[in-house]
Amino acid sequence: MTLGLHTFDFGSIGEALSIDQASSISLVPGVEIEIPITQRWTLKPVAYLGWGKEFRHSNYAWIYWAGLKNRMAFKTGKLNGRWSTL
Repeated sequence: MTLGLHTFDFGSIGEALSIDQASSISLVPGVEIEIPITQRWTLKPVAYLGWGKEFRHSNYAWIYWAGLKNRMAFKTGKLNGRWSTL
């Protein structure tokens, strides 16, 4: 969940952080599933779908994205490491 402020005055942080100053809000829940391919390699498909609204102009938007995360563990000599991509 994200709450947006269009104007922010550092001199009066208490007033700026009030709910009356909020100008947009969004909620984008998601799903991530980890799938082990081998002992060292995993894939993680991800998907997010949500909605956002701007209060002052009554605009709204659907927010979505999907991807595939990749993680590979490796060992070289005394070093262990992981390589990840999205």
